[in-house]
Amino acid sequence: MSKKPPIVIIHNEVAPDAPEDVLDILRQSAWIADVLREQGYEVRSLPFSIASIATQAPALQQDHSIIMNLVDASPLHEDLAYLVPGILASLQLPYTGCSLESLFLTTDKILTKRHLHAYGIATPRWLQMHTPTSNQEFTAGPWLVKPSSDDASQGIDEKSLVHATEIEQVLTEMESRQKRTGRPHFAEQFIDGREFTVCLYGAADNPVAMAPYEWVFEGFEERHLPKMFTFAAKWDDSCYAFDHIVSKHAFAEEDKPLLATLQELAASCWHACKLSGYARIDFRIDGSGKAWVLEANGNPSFYGFFHSAAAMGIPFGEVVETIVTVADRHKS
Repeated sequence: MSKKPPIVIIHNEVAPDAPEDVLDILRQSAWIADVLREQGYEVRSLPFSIASIATQAPALQQDHSIIMNLVDASPLHEDLAYLVPGILASLQLPYTGCSLESLFLTTDKILTKRHLHAYGIATPRWLQMHTPTSNQEFTAGPWLVKPSSDDASQGIDEKSLVHATEIEQVLTEMESRQKRTGRPHFAEQFIDGREFTVCLYGAADNPVAMAPYEWVFEGFEERHLPKMFTFAAKWDDSCYAFDHIVSKHAFAEEDKPLLATLQELAASCWHACKLSGYARIDFRIDGSGKAWVLEANGNPSFYGFFHSAAAMGIPFGEVVETIVTVADRHKS
């Protein structure tokens, strides 16, 4: 049996007083290191910088190390997350996850929506600044204003949902948030329906679409809360939503056609966006049963993969090992 290659997990340099969503990078790094060690890999972690990885590149090439890329962009620089695969590719180091090209595409939410729309994949209509209103499709109703590139629900709160009768109401909220944060924003038509996620992993040409799971918003109707993820819902344990948005993995027989459709659509998104290694696709289902793609996420967190693997009876370690074994020298 050939010896398994060493794994070097690269991650952000994280300050002790960093916000919870950033600290989570360290938690996931330690977790995945333990999982890989259980699979028989020699693993070490390395806080990422261009200088550190460039200095170590010759030794990493010599011992055939695989880079586990868990680098997320630093706060306020989420739109630069795609650069790390490009640096690794230029150093001829094999790395896990998506390439520069696919991360560049999926980090920009407007670019992603345009791309999916061009491939005939349904995504909620959107509005953006500095585009003539006559060229934008607006209908009265709820619109969700959110940052164009940030992840982890950064910048989203309950006031992000604008119940608008005129397009100017949405554009005004977008402009206000852009001025306050210095970050570009856009607005997406809010689909008030069921929300699902599908995790995928594997080689670029042959992904495994895992069993979909649903996000259930417990008690939201009674409290007149919008059924959506805010930043607080994900990261603030004092927020009602933190403990009352729960994942559902078991479904009735009548949901099986929908689940199969979501897996097919997730695979279509994977191929359209040239994803590889691992990714996550988020959906909303409207009142007629139509599925709308909200986001395609390259190199997402591993929590969904862990729970999907458990629901499918697949050892999580095997999922992570597959992500490692399909790592390749992406050409950016």
